[in-house]
Amino acid sequence: MSQRRIKKRPREQNDVKLEPPLVYRFLEREHIDKFQNDGQLRLCPLTKYREIGGIRQDGQEGFTPHHISGPGKLSPAEAKLAFGLDNTITIGHRASFVSNLHYPNAYLFCTSLEANSAVQQRFGTDFFTITNLQLFGESIVRALSNRLAVTNVLRGNVDYVRTKEKRLSTAEVINDPSLVNTAYWENYFRKENSYAIEAEYRFLFMVEPSDDLVPIFLQLTQEEIRASCRF
Repeated sequence: MSQRRIKKRPREQNDVKLEPPLVYRFLEREHIDKFQNDGQLRLCPLTKYREIGGIRQDGQEGFTPHHISGPGKLSPAEAKLAFGLDNTITIGHRASFVSNLHYPNAYLFCTSLEANSAVQQRFGTDFFTITNLQLFGESIVRALSNRLAVTNVLRGNVDYVRTKEKRLSTAEVINDPSLVNTAYWENYFRKENSYAIEAEYRFLFMVEPSDDLVPIFLQLTQEEIRASCRF
């Protein structure tokens, strides 16, 4: 299984940032106690956060709207690399092709880089601290692998932007199909500025494609919890 710890797909070496020493998971006290005492931890699919309700709901989670303007033409091979389509795509001089790419085959675990008063007020709940990010992620993979095939693990800071919408020319897409391909990891770590107060650091666990990923409860061992968390 391939594991990567990235903030985004780096084009330059200087883009890579150091991993934080610890992060904070905000939860209701009853759920923290359940995790601390019984080892039960709830994990939700990435797409669940579009409708989860409450502060963390984000209708654009897992989506990045791409507007590709013409004129230009993508051959079947180029369209396959960029969009997974097998046909030629022709874009006229004053036309644009809108692609809402999404990445549903993943489970998401949200944490925060800060536990200051502003973040606590935002969530209005208690929190526990993850002190060993590597071990915590490996523990999730172990427990999740008992249920599903984990294909990749990503973790890193969320970038906050004015809009997730991307505007590209046909020539840019032909030159670098990964700009709109689901393999462009940056798209997993971008949210709009209205969520910036959360200072999010996220763990993303990609799994084999499934028609219906649902929230699941994982079982971590007491040894894993003691070695990676503080309450």
